Amino acid sequence: MSAAAGATLVAGGFIAGAVITPDMTRYNRSAADVAKQTDSSRCSGSLSRPSPAS
Repeated sequence: MSAAAGATLVAGGFIAGAVITPDMTRYNRSAADVAKQTDSSRCSGSLSRPSPAS
């Protein structure tokens, strides 16, 4: 994988998270709930991504 492709994947993931997070956290009652949900989403998203081929 080239550096440009890697940078595109990282930037695309960041942008997608920035767009989706407000919808996921809209009905949380406290800032702590938002932090917990965001962290759990990031962890599960990291685990569900396929590993890059060598």
